[in-house]
Amino acid sequence: MAATPPVSAASIASQGDIGSVADLLTLLSAIAVDSDHPFWYRGHDDAAWTLTPSLARNPAHLDAELDLMARFQQDASLLLQRPVTSDWDWLALMQHYGCPTRLLDWTESPLVALFFAVCNPLRFDRDGALWLLNPLKLNEASNLYPKYSKYIPYYGDPILAPFLPGNVRGATTLSYPPVAITAIRNSPRMQAQLGTFTLLHKQPIAVERVADGSHVRNYRVPRESKPNIVRELQLLAINKHNVFPELANIGERLKTTLP
Repeated sequence: MAATPPVSAASIASQGDIGSVADLLTLLSAIAVDSDHPFWYRGHDDAAWTLTPSLARNPAHLDAELDLMARFQQDASLLLQRPVTSDWDWLALMQHYGCPTRLLDWTESPLVALFFAVCNPLRFDRDGALWLLNPLKLNEASNLYPKYSKYIPYYGDPILAPFLPGNVRGATTLSYPPVAITAIRNSPRMQAQLGTFTLLHKQPIAVERVADGSHVRNYRVPRESKPNIVRELQLLAINKHNVFPELANIGERLKTTLP
């Protein structure tokens, strides 16, 4: 769920500040009754960033997706521990390993999202942001399925066929807004982060710019609050080791315990 900068500032104004974990809990308690589905969350360590997936931050790159996938498959095949059998699985694998895709990471955990808003010390000089998404309302605004449906499609669902890489490249005039999807959590990292996705089609439309934007909320994480939030999250065991459960991060964490 690590964020890298899109090219333009967000269009949804901040609806308040989150200066501590306690502020986050107060906020969630106040808005829980407003939602017909649990929110998804995304943290940005720069409040100016939009909800735009990496491949769309340069719109000219969208047509390169199939070429990127072919090159990724060429180099990754011998390194895989299990076979990858569909383009959906390849997209998820590419996203996991930092290759640009049309997927944008979200999490079902507000604490994990808050971690991503504050975890980079190199960005302690700028405000962060915590985004909340109602995935059902996004899909309703995107006309993905009938109103009041409680279903969020899985990334192999036939309803998402227009979003397959080959079909996106073949689409000449028809384009869809971004949609919220779920996927198999087939890696320790995705499970630890409780990962979900939004998925872009052919046009570089930021999630907050679909319809009237009422499916998202945006909260500022003040720059001066970031170091203290990092400490609070550490007390709650929300740290790099637990968010990225990988061997290299165990060693990095243990170094900090030395006198």
